Amino acid sequence: MEKIKHHINYAILFLFIGIFVTILIQIGYAQTNPENNVIAPEPGSLILLSTGITGWMLRFARKRFKEFKRFFDILVGAAGLVIASPVILFTVILIKIVSPGPVFYRQQRVGLDGKLFNIYKIRTMRLDAEKTTGPVWAKEDDPRLIKFGKVIRKSH
Repeated sequence: MEKIKHHINYAILFLFIGIFVTILIQIGYAQTNPENNVIAPEPGSLILLSTGITGWMLRFARKRFKEFKRFFDILVGAAGLVIASPVILFTVILIKIVSPGPVFYRQQRVGLDGKLFNIYKIRTMRLDAEKTTGPVWAKEDDPRLIKFGKVIRKSH
């Protein structure tokens, strides 16, 4: 019972710290009022933000933003993949039934700092879709789409 009270006390403490930090950030950063005029932060707010645990947390967040964002993106992406997996499985089976060939289409893209990466997409066009024309933008009622390809694209 003592451990539970101890954990509840820590949870309440972290909740109050979170609310306090949120209020400080709201006060310290430039905000807009209804007339769209920018209100500059007060010097006292800036001093408060740059000192103590709040300042440390902000400096840490700024330094580690890329790492945090990458972790967050992977976490949310994995959760989304788990949630969407039944629909993806149904779509994969449907594509295999109506069209021969692979289900996924690999495309190379350019990312941050010109770094190349592969993106995998569910195939909605025939295998030889770009054989005669080369790469072209998809259009309304595209004849290169497989059966149910239009439905798959609309529900992406």
